[in-house]
Amino acid sequence: MQNKEFIIITILLAIAFFLPSFIFAETIVLKSGKTVEGKLIEKTDKYIKIDFQGVPLTYFLDEIESIDGIKQALVAEKEREPSAKSPSDLPYSKESMEQGQKGAEYFKQGNFKEAIPYFQQAIQLDPNNFTAYWSLGISYNSLGDHKQAIKIYEKGIKSAPKYSALFYTGIAGEYNQLQEYNKAIDAASDSIKHKPGNPQPYMMLGQAYYMLKDYKQARENLNKALELANEQKEFQLIEGIKSAISKIPN
Repeated sequence: MQNKEFIIITILLAIAFFLPSFIFAETIVLKSGKTVEGKLIEKTDKYIKIDFQGVPLTYFLDEIESIDGIKQALVAEKEREPSAKSPSDLPYSKESMEQGQKGAEYFKQGNFKEAIPYFQQAIQLDPNNFTAYWSLGISYNSLGDHKQAIKIYEKGIKSAPKYSALFYTGIAGEYNQLQEYNKAIDAASDSIKHKPGNPQPYMMLGQAYYMLKDYKQARENLNKALELANEQKEFQLIEGIKSAISKIPN
């Protein structure tokens, strides 16, 4: 019974990892009348990017009516001047972003199969589009195809090595769900090597060690996850980590 409870808690923690909290969400009203809520993660003079249930959504400023009730001018005069450094400051090609956006619309409706071709097209148009790899991996995860999700994250590591820590954590979560705990440990450890300050890979280590009945290591890693979650005010993780720690035998 205790194992079952721990598994449920760690699954909830994994969900918290893949589906971030809306505690600090903004309300975006589009000119079409549509309303979207999500955490603002990037804003430029051309577009904003929000995190909607783990999927980055991009909206161009000329689509937006207001953000949290504040009217948005299309672009300030000084922001209309073209950049001397680059013809565009978009992180990926506009065509790739548009395909990713279409996929995200299906994803947030729970239509994961329908979302997949758009994320795949986004990658074909721009192989450096790490958000498309991440969204594609989450889509396969949501369909229960953990092996395919791992393949996508591995491709993401090669194409967007800057985000290797994120992809390795995703891989660790998939291996935990496949009950391949030693592989989960290896992937989570790789994530920590790339970026040691994230609580999520320590959560994955805690789950893997618990299932291997190495309760000392499970406790140590979950305590480290809790320490980092407190430092970073990751409120959606803290109580879940505490609950998981309480289930570990003394």
